Amino acid sequence: MAKFCHECGKPIQADWKLCPFCGCSFKITQNFESSDKPTIVFKSKGYFCGGKPKGLAIVGNMKKGFIILTYGNLSFVPKRGGKIYFSIPISEIAEISRFSRRLYTLIQVTSKVGKNYTFWAANMVLGQYLGGKTNELFSLLIEIVKVE
Repeated sequence: MAKFCHECGKPIQADWKLCPFCGCSFKITQNFESSDKPTIVFKSKGYFCGGKPKGLAIVGNMKKGFIILTYGNLSFVPKRGGKIYFSIPISEIAEISRFSRRLYTLIQVTSKVGKNYTFWAANMVLGQYLGGKTNELFSLLIEIVKVE
């Protein structure tokens, strides 16, 4: 499975210490041991929506907030409200899919009971490329779920 630079979003190899495209340095964590305290593996601003995109429009209950991935859970905390909107244990994830469109990249996580969670990030916002964060989250999810 390919890994992606969290800055520019271009594909990289797992053993690289620097991105040859943008010069960003990586800290790749290979230690998947569990601990008493949850370790944040990934935290980023993002969007969550309950529906799939149709054409160029996102349908469903879309909220802006923070996506937090630990070795135990994948959570989404809305920007307003502060309470966890949802949290899914990593052990309950059955399938992870990534879809790329011209304007956005999204990840769909399907739980073992068949419930879908969709994360979305615009590829371009005011000329800034943001799809790399979504690619980074996808790579981390694939690695963590594979270990479980």
